[in-house]
Amino acid sequence: MSSAFPTQSNKGSWQSWAVPVISGLIVLGLVLLVVIYQFEWVGRSVSGEEFNPYTFETRSFSYRQGLITKRQLKGIKRTKKQDSLSKFISAQPWFPASTQDQWDLMEDSTVEGDSLDWRSRPLVRLLKNEDFTSFWLDWSATRPELAKYLWLTVIELAREDQYESIPLIFDAVSEIEDPVIFRDKIEEVMKTAN
Repeated sequence: MSSAFPTQSNKGSWQSWAVPVISGLIVLGLVLLVVIYQFEWVGRSVSGEEFNPYTFETRSFSYRQGLITKRQLKGIKRTKKQDSLSKFISAQPWFPASTQDQWDLMEDSTVEGDSLDWRSRPLVRLLKNEDFTSFWLDWSATRPELAKYLWLTVIELAREDQYESIPLIFDAVSEIEDPVIFRDKIEEVMKTAN
């Protein structure tokens, strides 16, 4: 006659595997929670740099971002800075004042390769280059009328989001002294760039 109650031999078989399996599932669940916490709530640091064509300032930024949802976890920390050439340009009486607050991305650590629109990169790289800065500071100080025309053109191009044309202008006019040829060369570069 068979009994509805488990016998001693049946009782031991399910208990022998249930405790390790349940313990393993609990440990696996805890490990999964730690991993999700690490990826989402701790996240990763995102940093980059931006350029303002209305003030000729650059600023760095950083924040934490969740790896799963890509949401921003904390506020953005920003630090403004200005190199010597940008200070010189923005201090000139002919520098066009503006109240616009536009920041164009130069660099962002979240993106691999050149897949993001890093619009201001051509100009900011020039402004950060010590040889470029030294040459154009000296050049601008000794040629104030040409400098005014050159920098107003650069400012206009930056404000119109035409950053890729700016290095071409510097290459074209760096050795030209005649004001008429200088202006004509800048106009020529601007026509071909558009």
